[in-house]
Amino acid sequence: MTAPRKLEKSVVTNIMSKLKTIPESKWEKRHGGKFGKIGRPDITGCLLGQRFEFEVKRDEKGETTPAQEKELRTWREAGAITALVWSWEQVADIIASFLVSRGRYELFINKYLPSLEKTLHKKIFDYSMEGELSLWKRKV
Repeated sequence: MTAPRKLEKSVVTNIMSKLKTIPESKWEKRHGGKFGKIGRPDITGCLLGQRFEFEVKRDEKGETTPAQEKELRTWREAGAITALVWSWEQVADIIASFLVSRGRYELFINKYLPSLEKTLHKKIFDYSMEGELSLWKRKV
């Protein structure tokens, strides 16, 4: 018997709870339904002046709709960092890559780390030691 798949809502809640601990950033969960625009990413935010748009799925089997693909592409073309994610670890990887690419490693460690998990610190440390970035390969 297989374990039941987690709900997308629980993945979003987990990611949002961690994003909201990052100082000097703003993150919001977009709500769908009849009053929202179809295809808009689930999470939007800004960190150090960079816009982020995350479409969340319950696991790696989740697929985007054509409307979601179009929205993510439009945001990416406008300069946002966009991603299809299904875990906090993926989001942490994207944020770590962004910070290293902007040369903000020291600022992040001194100012933001106390409010985040050690896993994100390790990811940033690993990137700075390797001297290369590792964004999630799955493109939308």
